[in-house]
Amino acid sequence: MVMNKFVNLLLCILFVACKSTNNNAPEIVDMQSVNSVSEKLNINTIPPVLLLPQKIVDTKYKLFVLNPMSDMFFDVFDKSDNMNHVGRVLTKGKGPNEVLHVDGSTISFNDGSIKFSDAMSYLSMDIKTGNIKRSRIRGKYTPVNGLFKLNDTTFTCNNENISKENDFEFMNIFPHNDSLWGDFPNLINIEPSQNDMKMNIYSKATSVKPDKSAFVSCYNYFPLIRIYKNFSLYKEKMLPVDKEQSFFEEGEYQNSKENIVYFSQIFSTDNFIYTLLYNKSIKELEDTEGDDIPYIIIWDWECNPIKKINLDYQITSFTVSANDSVLYGVSQFAEDKIFSLILR
Repeated sequence: MVMNKFVNLLLCILFVACKSTNNNAPEIVDMQSVNSVSEKLNINTIPPVLLLPQKIVDTKYKLFVLNPMSDMFFDVFDKSDNMNHVGRVLTKGKGPNEVLHVDGSTISFNDGSIKFSDAMSYLSMDIKTGNIKRSRIRGKYTPVNGLFKLNDTTFTCNNENISKENDFEFMNIFPHNDSLWGDFPNLINIEPSQNDMKMNIYSKATSVKPDKSAFVSCYNYFPLIRIYKNFSLYKEKMLPVDKEQSFFEEGEYQNSKENIVYFSQIFSTDNFIYTLLYNKSIKELEDTEGDDIPYIIIWDWECNPIKKINLDYQITSFTVSANDSVLYGVSQFAEDKIFSLILR
């Protein structure tokens, strides 16, 4: 049951990208030349409170873990006290400082606040007071996944299959308007009648660079990474592919259990991009009950892979400190553990 929830979470990570003007095939990365190391994760034992953790947020002194199966949305841990569980925040409800939903795919942290979408608004929760500020951004369409703030007034999100050719949407608060944008990758042959399935086929994870000068997307079913600057494609690269993915059976959309899950999560700092990869089939991930160990690839903002880290435990969500010194992780298969790894 937990495994199926985990796989469903992987398959539903839909985030942001924008229009590509580059029709050339992505450059294939030679991973044999990339520095590869094996690391043992440090383990902090905690009370068994992480029932199905979906996202982890690093602040200066504490870790906030999105744990929506709990009675409140975030469990809080003190980094300076061996990850002591210090409580929970963000009540579920309709009150002024309550929310009914937290979209884990939209969470970020800056200026002392955790930012996220509840599918209706963009919210900012002060980590000291718990007070919430809301920005209503609904235009013609409701942003359900992949909502990211690019500057003071502009957001971007997926468009929920509104367009068969454009897979994203700009949303502005002032002036309030929105526009579709962003070409899908062209990595498999899709019949015109199947275009409405592109959003599912090219599901992705995205992270905005903290200084807002760029953002990056990586794909669940293709080992493709794209970096965008000034709202256009800047660089893109692919890892080697061993087998062709299959998404249709007798003309109908059917995500084959033999399809490979590549990138599952992404996180970025001003210096680097961190991607979590499985390179395992959907069937393997369903059958192994948390035994498939992912690895981390670190990239620079020129889309160059600079390090591969082989892990010794299956983490399903991670974050990295702003100075790139520590990686923190949680697992949906370890409700009583928080993992860490010294990066430098």
